[in-house]
Amino acid sequence: MKSKLIFFLLILGLFFTSLDSVFACDFCAVFNQVEIEEGSAKSFKLGLAHQFTHQSSNIIRPEGLESFPGQYLDSNITQVISSYRFTDRFGVQLNLPLIYRKYRRVLDDNIDKGSEKGVGDLVILGTLSPIRMHKEKSTLVWDLFAGAKLATGNSDPLKQERELFLESLTRHGGDNQSLVGGDDIALGSGSTDGIFGTSLFYQLYNFFLSGQVQYAVRTKG
Repeated sequence: MKSKLIFFLLILGLFFTSLDSVFACDFCAVFNQVEIEEGSAKSFKLGLAHQFTHQSSNIIRPEGLESFPGQYLDSNITQVISSYRFTDRFGVQLNLPLIYRKYRRVLDDNIDKGSEKGVGDLVILGTLSPIRMHKEKSTLVWDLFAGAKLATGNSDPLKQERELFLESLTRHGGDNQSLVGGDDIALGSGSTDGIFGTSLFYQLYNFFLSGQVQYAVRTKG
């Protein structure tokens, strides 16, 4: 029961720590499932992680639309996470994000409302645990992981973002006043990227410390 509670807190921590930086990229970091229970060979696990973010602003109102309620972006990302351990120290993990985004914005001095939904970019990771110590009152887990993010999500809104940017360079009066761009509503990046990282989990009695570092090698989509 204690291990399940800690896993829930890890997911909750991921949700709250992501709120202040997700407007430009809701899912820049890859969720790596930390298995804090004592690992066993040939074990399969399936889980879900959900993230909801809301961003809004009523600062920019087009001329003639003074009653415009403002721009917003609501984003829901549900990740289906499956993992399999070949040994107690080596395994693989698959992340499949299911994304739904709803928005209202200013586009060419008009109100544009819509939504985007579908599958995001699939992530495949290999995990290795150099350190895995389970004692009566403490637990220490150090994981290394590497893999790839595949371009399975729809990236068409990114093309619109590029077109709007090029148009703004020649437009009199600057940009199109939209705070919700194509990069905010796209379901995927359109590129296949490499992912490398490490995570650390330490528990002593009812206290725990968890951290993770990731590095992505991005390609042109």
